[in-house]
Amino acid sequence: MVATVNEILEEWGKDAAVDESRVPEELLKIPKMHSKYVRYRAENSLLAKKRMTDYEKMRAVKWDYYSGVMPKEELDDRGWKPYLYTAKAKDSLERCCAKDQDLNNILLLKAVNDEAVEICTSILRELNARTYQLRAWCDYQRFLLGH
Repeated sequence: MVATVNEILEEWGKDAAVDESRVPEELLKIPKMHSKYVRYRAENSLLAKKRMTDYEKMRAVKWDYYSGVMPKEELDDRGWKPYLYTAKAKDSLERCCAKDQDLNNILLLKAVNDEAVEICTSILRELNARTYQLRAWCDYQRFLLGH
C-alpha cells in the first residue's frame, strides 16, 4: 500500500529528530531513511502517473457521453442516463469535462500523490544535507575539545 501524505509527514516527524548524544548512530540511520523516502516517492509518483492515465481514459468516456455518441449498452453498463443537452462544440465539451465530478475526483487523487512526491523530494534534500550537518557538528565538537 502506498504511504499517504499524512503517513509520510508522521514518519518524518519521528525521523527528523536527531539525538546529539548518538551522532554516529544518527549518521548510520541516514541511508535507511533515504531508502524509505525514495520508495515512498517512487510509489506515489507511479500512482500519480496511473491516475493521469485513468483520467485520460475517463475523459474520453465522458467526451462520448457529453457529445451524445455513447452507445445505449455502455450507458446501461455504467448505470448512466443519457445526457440531456448534447454538446457538440469543442469548448462546450471542454466545459462539461472541466466540471465533471468523476474527472475532478481523479485529478484530486493525482494531486494528493503529486504532493506526496514533493514532500518526499524535500525530505530527501534534507537527508542529503543531514550528513554534512552532522559531520560539521562532529568537527565542532572536536574543535571544542582541542583536537
